[in-house]
This record gives sequence, C-alpha cells and structure tokens, in this order.
Amino acid sequence: MTGGKQLEVFMPGCTGEDGRDWEKRLAADSRKLALQLSARHAGDETRLGFEETLELVGKFTDTRSYRYNLGRFYCIEVNGRLFKQLGHQGSLKFKRLLCRREYNFGSDVIVASLPLPSVRALISLSAADGHETLSRAVGELDATA
Repeated sequence: MTGGKQLEVFMPGCTGEDGRDWEKRLAADSRKLALQLSARHAGDETRLGFEETLELVGKFTDTRSYRYNLGRFYCIEVNGRLFKQLGHQGSLKFKRLLCRREYNFGSDVIVASLPLPSVRALISLSAADGHETLSRAVGELDATA
C-alpha cells in the first residue's frame, strides 16, 4: 500500500508517561556497549576501566539521533501489530519526532503517516466492537486530564 492519500497520525506516549523511557533504554544500551568494549580490550595494557569507557560512550552518544531511531523502530513495531489486526500491511510510516520534552512541554510525540485504506480498516475494527475500545481509551485520557 504505497501512494494515495495519507493521514498524519500523532502518537504521544511512545516514550512512556514521563517521557523518559528513552533515557532508561539509552542508559542500558550504553552500559552494554561499555561492557562489550571493556571485555574486548581486557588484555590490553592501556585499556580503560568500565567507568571511563562508560563516560566516553556517553560523551559521544547522539541522544537526539537515538530518540529519532527509537521512534522509527516504535513505528515498525506498531505497523507489525496493525498487520496482525488488519490482515494486511498497515503501512504506518515514521515521519518525524516532536521533541516537546526539550521545551518542558510533556513527552516526545511521534508523527507518522497512515494510508487512507488502513485508516478505514481501523475505523471498521473499532466499529465492530461498538467503539468500546476507543471509548475506553478516550475515557482513560479524560480521567488523567
């Protein structure tokens, strides 16, 4: 499903309620990389210790790029779920990441696109259960507002 009309979709909450899930993932990934680098150079006379390696990894990590790629992979995961629900490829495509958290304005928001046929299929799925799932989701949002 390529081409044709696309609906712009905003996906808030992809980085968790507090907008910091990416920081937790980045910290875990940085620790893994530092451990791998330390282990790889264990026999070297000039090798750095784990803490020094971790500090260097942090110094040279592009956090904006990390969040961007995390958003891209999130869309790939959601698209896979759409495939299971719709019976065909949903074709959800990552477009950009709104980094609202940088301005103390809530969590990051993924902006993606979805083809009109997929949007129609999702609306039909929602209608099949009387929009119960959608109503519940909106109610939960209202309760937190």
